[in-house]
Amino acid sequence: MATSRSHGTCSSGSLLLSQEQIVSQCLAVVSAGELAPLLRALGDDADVHMVGGSVREIATGQTPHDLDLASRLSPDEVVSRCGKNDIRVVETGVKHGTVTIVLSSMHVELTTFRHAGPHHENNFASTIEEDLQGRDFTINAMAVNLKERRFVDTQRGLDDLGNGTLRAVGEPAERFREDPLRLMRMIRFGAAAGRSTDARTESACAELVGLLARISPERINSELKRILISKQPAEGLRAMRRLGILAEVAPELLTMSGVEQNEFHTEDVFEHTLSVIERCPVDVALRLAALFHDSGKPATISTGKDGRRHFYEHEVVSSRIARSVMERLRFSRDETERVTRVVRMHMRPLECGPAGVRRIMRDVDPFYDDWRVFKFADAPPVMSTSEVEASLQRFDQMVLKEHERIAAQGDRLAIGGRDLMEIGFEPGVAMGDFLRGCEELVIENPDLNTREGLLERARLHLEVLKA
Repeated sequence: MATSRSHGTCSSGSLLLSQEQIVSQCLAVVSAGELAPLLRALGDDADVHMVGGSVREIATGQTPHDLDLASRLSPDEVVSRCGKNDIRVVETGVKHGTVTIVLSSMHVELTTFRHAGPHHENNFASTIEEDLQGRDFTINAMAVNLKERRFVDTQRGLDDLGNGTLRAVGEPAERFREDPLRLMRMIRFGAAAGRSTDARTESACAELVGLLARISPERINSELKRILISKQPAEGLRAMRRLGILAEVAPELLTMSGVEQNEFHTEDVFEHTLSVIERCPVDVALRLAALFHDSGKPATISTGKDGRRHFYEHEVVSSRIARSVMERLRFSRDETERVTRVVRMHMRPLECGPAGVRRIMRDVDPFYDDWRVFKFADAPPVMSTSEVEASLQRFDQMVLKEHERIAAQGDRLAIGGRDLMEIGFEPGVAMGDFLRGCEELVIENPDLNTREGLLERARLHLEVLKA
C-alpha cells in the first residue's frame, strides 16, 4: 500500500483527497445509499472492494454516478446470493466475470477478482492485489477494502493522479494486448482528460495501434463518444492522429490536416474542426457533427481565378462521410440522422431573409435547435463574438416572426394530391413535381398559399402538360 499523503490538488487544479479521506468518502457512499444491504447479502467472505473509476472520481472530489466493485465471489455466487435477498442482477458481462446489480438509486458493476490476461479469458484471482496488477492504468488501479476500511494502492495510482500522469500498470504492451480498446482508453484518461501519458505507455500504443482492428465497432463507438465529451477533446483527437489511432477509427478524417482554407479562417481544416468541437456544448451529437462538418473539404477544394480557395458543396460530401463512418461504427439510426442533418445544413446562412428562414425551418426539422446551436459554434473565427451574437439575434427575430405568421395562417400547403386528381392530374412524378413547385412558391410568398390561386395554377399547368 502506498504511503499516506496529505490532500492537495492534481496538476489539473482539481481537489485531491488523502488516502484517509478517500476511505472515509467511500464508506460514506456505502452508508448513504443502498450498498449496505447489498454488502450484507454478499456476505463477510466476499472481500468486497470499491475499485477503478469510482475510487478515482472520489479521490478527485467527484461523486460517482455508478459504482464499480470487485470481490472474490464468482459471478454465479453473486447471482445466487443476491437472488436470495431479492436484489436484481443483470448478467451483462458474466462471461468476463462482471454482473450489474440494479439498485433503485444506482447501478453497480461487480467484477470477480482477475489475474492479468486477455479480455475474453476468465482468469479469476483470490486477492485484490492480484486484480490490480491486471488493470489498465495506475489511476484506475486503486481500491478501498470496505470491510477493513483500508486503501489499497499497490501501483501508486494516487501519486500519478496527483502528478497528472497516465501510466499503464506493469508492462504497457501486455496491457494493450490483453484488451486493445485500452489504446483508446489511454486517450480518454490521458490527453483528453488533461493528463500527460508517460513515454513507455505511449510508445507501446504507437507500436500496437493496429490491434484496434480486433475490437468491435460498438466498443470503438462508445470510447469515441467519451473522448468527444471529455474535458479536452481537441487534445485527445490530436493525440489520436499523432499515434495512428484516428487512422484506425476514422481514416476519412486524416485528409483534413494541412488543408488551408480562405480569408474567413485562420486554421487548417483539422484545427478548425477541433476548435468547433470545443465551442460546442458537451453533447455527443453536436460534437460528432463538429467532427464531420468539414470532412468533405479536402475532396471539394478548388481555386478561383482570383486565387481564392473554394469548397463548393463540401457539406454534401461531409454528410456522406459522416453517414459512412457512423454506420461502420454502428451508431444508431437516430444518432446518424441527427448528426448528418446538421452537417448537411451547416452552411445555410443566417443572413437569408424571410424566405430563407422558412427553408431552413423546413429543411433542418426536427433538428432545428441543434442547427441553431451549431451555427454559433461554427462561426468564422474572423468574426468577433459580438458580431456572431448580433447576427443570431437578427435571425432569431425572423424566426419569431415566422412562428407568429404560422400561428395566424398555418403552414400547410392549401392543396394536396387529392385536389389535383379531382381536376385531372394523374398520380406520379408530374403531380409530385407540381406540389414541390407550389411549396417553393409559397415559401417565397406565403400570401400565395390559397386554394383558389393554387388550383388555378394547377389548371394552367395541366393544360401545358396535355398540349
